[in-house]
Amino acid sequence: MNERFWKYIIGLIVALTAWSCANPVAPTGGPKDVQPPEVVITTPANGSVWFEGTKLAITFNEFVQIKDLNNQMIISPPLREIPDVLLRGKTLHLTFKEALRPHSTYNIFFGKGIVDLTEGNALKDYTFSFSTGAVLDSLAIEGKVLDAFNLAPVKDTYVMLYDSVYDSVPYLSRPYYLARTGEDGSFRLHNLKQGNYLLFALGDKNNNYLFDLPTEPIAFIDSLIQPRFKATRSIIISDTIHHDTISHQDTLDHMLADSLEFKYATDSEPAFINYTLYQFLEADSIQRLLKPSLLRQNVVNFAFRYPVKELSFKPLNTGFLAQWNLMGYNSIGDTVTLWIPEPGADTLSVEITDNNTILDTVQIALKPATRGRPGRQTETVVVPKLSFKNSLSSLKIKPERPLILTFNDPVSLLDTSKLILLRDSLVVVPEIRFTDSLHRRLAISHPWNENHKYRLTALDSAFIDIFGHGNDSTALAFTTYKESETGLIQLKIKLPPDSNISYIIQLLGPKQVLVEQRTIHSDTTLTYNYLVPKIYGFKVIYDRNRNGRWDSGNYLRKIQPEKVAFFPKEFELRANWTMEEEWNLEEETP
Repeated sequence: MNERFWKYIIGLIVALTAWSCANPVAPTGGPKDVQPPEVVITTPANGSVWFEGTKLAITFNEFVQIKDLNNQMIISPPLREIPDVLLRGKTLHLTFKEALRPHSTYNIFFGKGIVDLTEGNALKDYTFSFSTGAVLDSLAIEGKVLDAFNLAPVKDTYVMLYDSVYDSVPYLSRPYYLARTGEDGSFRLHNLKQGNYLLFALGDKNNNYLFDLPTEPIAFIDSLIQPRFKATRSIIISDTIHHDTISHQDTLDHMLADSLEFKYATDSEPAFINYTLYQFLEADSIQRLLKPSLLRQNVVNFAFRYPVKELSFKPLNTGFLAQWNLMGYNSIGDTVTLWIPEPGADTLSVEITDNNTILDTVQIALKPATRGRPGRQTETVVVPKLSFKNSLSSLKIKPERPLILTFNDPVSLLDTSKLILLRDSLVVVPEIRFTDSLHRRLAISHPWNENHKYRLTALDSAFIDIFGHGNDSTALAFTTYKESETGLIQLKIKLPPDSNISYIIQLLGPKQVLVEQRTIHSDTTLTYNYLVPKIYGFKVIYDRNRNGRWDSGNYLRKIQPEKVAFFPKEFELRANWTMEEEWNLEEETP
């Protein structure tokens, strides 16, 4: 019986195996295909000379499809008619509709117009080059595109050369030569002919190779450029040799057109001319009101494109008294807040003027929209409270710095008897004063000692704002930074003599987060003490117009963005360390 049992089990296993083989399941699939198609062979070969035909064929390692190729493909020199493009199997056939220029190098840039059939992976920046003469143009340039504000490399932006040189050419014409930057912002343009070119970079948002959107970042070189000859292998031939005997692999350096004689050159890599372009987003030169918004009842915010110069608001509806508002600006001056203590109306209709120019007329409600069903009574009325923020970092204060309280709304009444400061358990009397005309910033100063604990209590209604709202009772406990747990940096800066610009020096934390900013006009030693241990760096903005901020550029006015530079190294500041560094800005030209 035991033998019969095992025969039964073995038979069952064989039957199950046969059944599974006869009933295959669908494959689970593999990893997603992320590889773009590859070029296997071309006819003629890429880089050929003496091209006389009208057709090209490019064969890929997989089936492909064309995607927006009329816009993606650029041919230089430009053609009057777009060539016919046909796909047969894995091969793309391109047929020219017009005669090509003699003794000219053609570059066909396909952009992102060729993608694989399954996943749509694009063959990026593929270029096919050939010459209708005995030489393939061999001039070249290379370089990098960097973000003008933070000097980070800009990838996937187009770098363009124009042989038609006039101011508006990037707006109206597609480029003669084209390349795209890599991950490190680098680019290379090769197979260029001799001549003068405009060099321009464009973050093309709509893929039409034209600078036609205000949101497209650009970069440009101020003067025309001249590409340099490549040093490559060449041979001497005479006009008695038929051109068919010349291999397309023998790149010829320079041709005398009449005699077909060629100069010898050396076997070496080309000495490219290197350019650095600083990309920026052009600022609209016209002052505009961007957005009005109601922050809370009777408090309205107005954001402008640029810092305002001479701003005024003229109420158009009745009920507003002569002194109807308090006006406050942000640190840059491009955002203005209006506090309206007694509006006399539920809606503000106002004409806005800056620098004697009427910008806009707006109407905005002064009360938030009510929620719930119309006519339904609110059961409880919440009385708004005055709130404020403090300047403490991790509930610690620097010994020489005041404690700053910043209020949401201007304060009309301060009762100092309701402000109590304790050092340990002892009541001390600090110096208290507002540092702004609106009474929104209150400075509380005291010789803070690192060996003590402090507690500030603001009792109920210690502060009353212009709307009659008081604060809730609030207590704030903090200590003082110790020298032993912080560090100090001293930076000695030497400026160019007789400089007529300002230098904005920024202390940066990790990821270029701004820690502190100071403006200098002469040789200076800057001291930064009680710094929390971490990595720091420095940045300088060459403030040409001395307006206290970085300014972008403008292409038509040939204004480059304001230059920035970073200190050559970062500082890993540790506790109880003092670091001294020097920065010579004399050697850098703004």
